[in-house]
Amino acid sequence: MGPFDLHDAPYEGQLKPGSWPRPISTDPCGYSYVCQGRSYLPDPIGGICWLGMSSPAETCYLPFYAGIYDVPEPYKQGSHWTFDLNTAFWPFELLQNYARLMYSYMIPQIKAKQAQIEGAAIANQSVIEAKAVDLYKTNERSAREFLTEYTRETALNALNEWKALMGEMIVTYRNGNYNDVENKTITNIGYPDWWYEYARYQYGPRVYDIEGLNAIPDVKYVGEEVNITGDPIAYIQTYQTG
Repeated sequence: MGPFDLHDAPYEGQLKPGSWPRPISTDPCGYSYVCQGRSYLPDPIGGICWLGMSSPAETCYLPFYAGIYDVPEPYKQGSHWTFDLNTAFWPFELLQNYARLMYSYMIPQIKAKQAQIEGAAIANQSVIEAKAVDLYKTNERSAREFLTEYTRETALNALNEWKALMGEMIVTYRNGNYNDVENKTITNIGYPDWWYEYARYQYGPRVYDIEGLNAIPDVKYVGEEVNITGDPIAYIQTYQTG
């Protein structure tokens, strides 16, 4: 995908510019799923669609059994073109987009929530299915209704947890800082040294001879304050180059 990729079939030998590789967890992904089938179980129980909204890397997969009669309302509707936090898509999509601002800080917390929600669903699976099988033996409809309610409750609880996580991430990393809600403290996270070096951040507005600064080869960000007398350009050229 990319600005020049129209998803048309190239002719033999054609090399097209501007097409990004398509990984599994691409940003524009609206949803993904993993289908699980077990022939040793009745079909309504043995088939599961593990559904995740938005991009796979930043979502969590929830079980929707093949035999359910209905799905929760937030999972029935939603549009890429209309923002609506009452749908299942947008809370996941919003957090996925927000995480791009400070990904290395936010993704561990997103992964932890993924593991918690998915882990609980997997841990409950054998118990839920054993009860569904018992019901199925005497009344298939009862088994389907049981799975419908379990699916509904699991999907809605996960959605509410994801909304809470989304709010937590927005507050915690607001304005590019680390905002400790419990202690009411704010810590500036800043940028990595390579960015400071590239932007020549340390010289800020204090070195007004930008042409002279740009003329120095291999200026290196040293991340320290010094007191000098005389020409700052001469000092930087002597002591702060690679």
